Amino acid sequence: MLITRVFTYKGQKETAQNAYEKLIALNPTDKYNKQKAAGALGGAARWGFIVFTSGVWKRMR
Repeated sequence: MLITRVFTYKGQKETAQNAYEKLIALNPTDKYNKQKAAGALGGAARWGFIVFTSGVWKRMR
């Protein structure tokens, strides 16, 4: 799970840009790393793992 490698503890906050860049950096040679990063953020938000408020992602669980 990519998202847990960026958001390592409950309550952690990351700016939208910073979280996206960290996710991209996890797979620097992957042709689709930008799409996977966006998908990881969207999927985690969909299931309530992270919440987006005022330009900041926050880990909830």
